[in-house]
Amino acid sequence: MNKEDYEFRKKGSIKTLSEVSYTNRKQHRIDIQRQSYKNKKSELLNQLKRKKQSENCSGTSEDHAVDNIGIYIEQLESLSNNLPQKLIAIKQCRIILSKCSLETLNDILSAYPQFVHIFHQHLTSKYSELQLESAWCITNIAAVRDDCVAFCIPTLVHIISNSFIDIVLQEQCIWALGNIALGLMNEGNIPLSTVIVQNGAVPYLANIIRACRINEVVKTTLWCVSNIIKNELLHYHTGSESQQLIWNSLGNLYEPVIYLLLKRQLTDVESIRELLFVLTYLTAIPVQFDDESQSKNLLSQIAQICVKYLKLQNCALNVPIVRLLGNLFSSINLFSLLDQPVAFELMNLLISLDDKNKEWCYMLSNISSFEEINEILVQNYSLIEVMNQIISQGCLSNDKELLREATITLINLVTANQNRHLTLPIAQLITKQVTPNVIFDDSELNQQFKTILEQFCGYASTIFPYL
Repeated sequence: MNKEDYEFRKKGSIKTLSEVSYTNRKQHRIDIQRQSYKNKKSELLNQLKRKKQSENCSGTSEDHAVDNIGIYIEQLESLSNNLPQKLIAIKQCRIILSKCSLETLNDILSAYPQFVHIFHQHLTSKYSELQLESAWCITNIAAVRDDCVAFCIPTLVHIISNSFIDIVLQEQCIWALGNIALGLMNEGNIPLSTVIVQNGAVPYLANIIRACRINEVVKTTLWCVSNIIKNELLHYHTGSESQQLIWNSLGNLYEPVIYLLLKRQLTDVESIRELLFVLTYLTAIPVQFDDESQSKNLLSQIAQICVKYLKLQNCALNVPIVRLLGNLFSSINLFSLLDQPVAFELMNLLISLDDKNKEWCYMLSNISSFEEINEILVQNYSLIEVMNQIISQGCLSNDKELLREATITLINLVTANQNRHLTLPIAQLITKQVTPNVIFDDSELNQQFKTILEQFCGYASTIFPYL
C-alpha cells in the first residue's frame, strides 16, 4: 500500500462511460478522528491518559504541594539505607502527584528539577515495594507531562520483560508506558510510542496479553497497546522503511489478541470489547506479512472472530467489529478470501444489525465499492431500499454524518456496476433530500463528500442530460 492508500478513505467513486475508475478516499476509523486531531491534538491525547489515584489523599492540597514534595525529596536523597522512611517519603510524593495539576507539576519541576530522576533511580531498587511506588509516581507524572519521564522508557520496558518480577509492579510499569505512549519527544518531534516500540516493548506486551490470567492486568496492557497504536496512526506522515519496521513490530500483537478471542472462553464483555478495539486499531495499520498465506490465514481468523461475536447480539461488541470490517474492506475484498458459507453468514449478520449508524454505513460503502459484491447487495439484501430509509432518517434527525455515509454507499451501489435504471431515481433522491440538508464546511471529510456528489451528478447528467 502506498501513502495515499493510508491517508484517505476508500470510496468506490464514479465510473465514467469509457472506463472504470475508483477514487481512493480512505481514512481509518479510530477513536480520535484526524480532523479533530489537527485542531486539538494535545487536549484529546491527554484525555486518554489515566492517573492512578492514591487512597487516603482527601486531605492533600495543591496549595503547599511544592513545599511538601521538597521535604520528601530531601528525605529520599538523604536516607541512604532507611527503607521504611524512604517508603513513607515516596508514598507521600505519590499522594501529592495523584492530584497534581499541570501548573503545580511545572512549579515542582522548576523548584526540584532532579525529582523525576530520583524516582527513576528507585525504579531500579532491589526492593519491589520501592520500585512499585516509584513506578506509580512516574505514571502520574506521565499523565500530565509525558516528556519529563520519556528517559524512563528503557527501564520500564526492562521491568516488564522480566517474567519473574511481581505482576503488580509490571502492571504499574505498563500503565506508565500507556501514559508516556501518547506524547512526543522534545528533540526531533518523535512520537514516544515509537520510542517504546524501538525499545522492544511489543513482544513483552504481547506475551502478557496472551499468557496473563489476571483480568485487570490484561485490560491495562490492552489500554497501553491501544495508546501506542493510536499515537503511531496519528503521527503517521511517511511510508519510510523505519516507519514500516514500527508497523511490522506492532503486527506481532495480532497473534495474542486473536488467540484470546478465538481460543479462550471469555465471559467478561468489557475484556472482549477491549480486545476487539485493539484488533480494530491493528487493522488500520499497514503491516507487511512474510507471505500471502500468512495474510490470508490472519484475515480468515478475523472473519471467524466477527461471526463469533456478532452472534452474541451485544451492541457493545458490534461497534468495534463494524469498524474493523470497515478498515479491512477499504483495501481488500474480504469475502473473496472466505469460504462461501462463512462469507454469507458474515454478510447476513451484518445486514441484520439493528443499529445501522454512520459506522455501519461507512463499512457498507467500502463493501459496496467491490463490483463482485455490489450486485448481491442490491438483489439479495435490498440495500438500495435500506439506504433510502437511512437517508430519510438522517434528514429527519439532522444527522449530517449519517446522511453523508449513507449517500456515499447509495452512490456506490448504483455506479459500481453502472446500474443505469437506478441512476435516475437515486440522482433525484440526492437532489431533493440530500443536497438541501448538507452544509459543506472546510473539513476533509465534507470536502471529499462534496467531490463525490459532484462526480455523481456529472456521471448522471451524461446518461440523463435533462436531469
